Amino acid sequence: MENYRLRFLWLPLGFFLLLLVCAKAENPLKNINLAPFWQWRSAWDCLQNVSTNCATNLHLNGVLNINGSALTDFCTGGCAEHTHNVLTCIYYAKRDFWFANGATVKNLTETIHHGCSTNTSINTDFKSSAMRVYQNLLVPLVSSIATMLIVNIFHIY
Repeated sequence: MENYRLRFLWLPLGFFLLLLVCAKAENPLKNINLAPFWQWRSAWDCLQNVSTNCATNLHLNGVLNINGSALTDFCTGGCAEHTHNVLTCIYYAKRDFWFANGATVKNLTETIHHGCSTNTSINTDFKSSAMRVYQNLLVPLVSSIATMLIVNIFHIY
């Protein structure tokens, strides 16, 4: 009987390892994003798509500071399109992705679109909001406290 249970455990483990080995980083959109770790990993792979023709590329910090003559080169030289493609890749890989400066994909896309359409400088050096940290901490904290209360009230052990 024990041998049957052991085989039953090895089969899913082997299947999981097979899927893990088959996931390639060349095209992040080919990966099946089942877990949050793989979503972050795929978004990171999207950011590794760097154009050698662009003076400014998008990084994990999310900061793009483009003005003056560099703005014309950025908007008409294909760098804006490349950055938009990177942002689209990130959005498809992880819809709720946010950069180190607190900006979302939508914030950066709108800022680039506004800067290129009105020919004004593009500055995505947003200040990181403490509200995001508070929100990310609040939900797990409340759910943990609620679970502990339910366990203690109903004596579930």
